[in-house]
Formats: sequence, C-alpha cells, structure tokens
Amino acid sequence: FIFSIYRIYIYHPYQSFYFNILTTKNIKDNVEVDYTGLSGINFLNEIIDNEPGEHKIKVGIASWYPLWRMVELLDQNKINRIKILSNDKRSDSDYIYSNRISDVDKRFDKKYNVPKNFKIIKEYKIDEAIIYEVYQKSK
Repeated sequence: FIFSIYRIYIYHPYQSFYFNILTTKNIKDNVEVDYTGLSGINFLNEIIDNEPGEHKIKVGIASWYPLWRMVELLDQNKINRIKILSNDKRSDSDYIYSNRISDVDKRFDKKYNVPKNFKIIKEYKIDEAIIYEVYQKSK
C-alpha cells in the first residue's frame, strides 16, 4: 500500500500513464508515453515562468501532438505570451517541445526532426521513461 502511494506521488501529474518498473531503459527510450499530451501544459507554464519579460515566446513542436490545445488552458495573461509556430516554421521558434508522439516512422521520415541549431535543455523523465523534451535555439 505504501509503495503504491509513493509511486502515485512521484508520478503526479502523470499517474494515469503506464509505467512498468521491470522494463529496461533501452525499451523505455523507444516507446511513446505521453499519448494524451498532458505534459504540454507543464511545459508551457514552465517556459513562461522562466522567460523574463512580456515578449511573445515562439514555440515549435517536434511531435504530432497539437500543443495549441494546451495554450487554451493557460491563464489569460500567459496565453498572450505564447505563439505556436507551424512545422514549416519550427526553425524560427525560441523553444521546441516534443512529447515524442509521432504519426510517422521517425527512422525514415524526418517530419519531426529538431533543427541543428537547437540544443536540448530539458528531458523530463519518470522511472527513466521520457515524458517530454525541451529544446532551445542556440545563441
């Protein structure tokens, strides 16, 4: 019982995701976890809170998930700070979000590749399973 409560605590707010503690890290690195896109709201709030000023923050997406749905859940003053860019404008963004969900086979289709001038600044993991990744344009 205590073990279950502890796991729910460390998984929050992602406790609805499936995590298997017996699965190897190699397998966890190759599966899609955030199929509902729940991590998008956490990503957006964190970017806005950590980016000083009142300027627009341009966000690109390197996954299938439609992040614009999460923008509607932000407070009104935060909504005005976010601009979601289309895939063909991804290289113009300040940050790129990826929850690693894809509608194509990424081994053969480069639709969601992150431009080379972006570096990974965050990899949010639970039990070695990557929930989402954040990239920032190199300066």
